[in-house]
Amino acid sequence: MTRRNIAPGPGQMMLELEMPQEPAEVMQPIVEQPVQDEVGLSVSVLERNLALQSALALLGKASQRGGFANALETPHRRKIEERYGRSTPTVARGASRNENTYEITAELGVYKALGHDVLRAAKVKSTIDHDAREFMQQYSGPTNRQRRDAFKKQLIRAHRIMTK
Repeated sequence: MTRRNIAPGPGQMMLELEMPQEPAEVMQPIVEQPVQDEVGLSVSVLERNLALQSALALLGKASQRGGFANALETPHRRKIEERYGRSTPTVARGASRNENTYEITAELGVYKALGHDVLRAAKVKSTIDHDAREFMQQYSGPTNRQRRDAFKKQLIRAHRIMTK
C-alpha cells in the first residue's frame, strides 16, 4: 500500500488515505444467498384502504356535528329550537362531544393506516405524527368536503379492484 497525504484546507483536519496498489485487494467474492420470504414491517394495502375510508367518513361526521354548533349562531337557530325545544342546549353539547369523538377516532384510524402500531412495536422512529397531522388538516372540516369525498371515492374504487 502506498500512502498519500492530502493537505487540509482551512477548518479541515489532516486525513491519511490508504490506497490499494491493485484492484484485486478491494474486490470481494460474490456469495449467493437464498432470497427469504420474510415479510418486513408492513401494513396490508387493503387494511390501509379501509382505515382511510373509515377515517374520512368519521371526519365527515365530525364536520356535520361542528356544523350544528355553527348553525346555532345563524338565522337557522329558530328552526333548530323549534325542532329540539328545550333540549337544544343538550343536543348542542352532544353534537360538540361527538365532533371531538369522531375526530379522535378518525385520527387513530389514520395512525393505523400509516402503520404506527407496526413501527412502534419495532421501535422505529418515523414521521407518522407529522403525516397524520397533515392528513387531518387536509381532510377535516367543512372547507375540505370536496377533497375528502374525492379521496374517499378513489379509495372505494381501489377497494373494488383489490377485492375482485
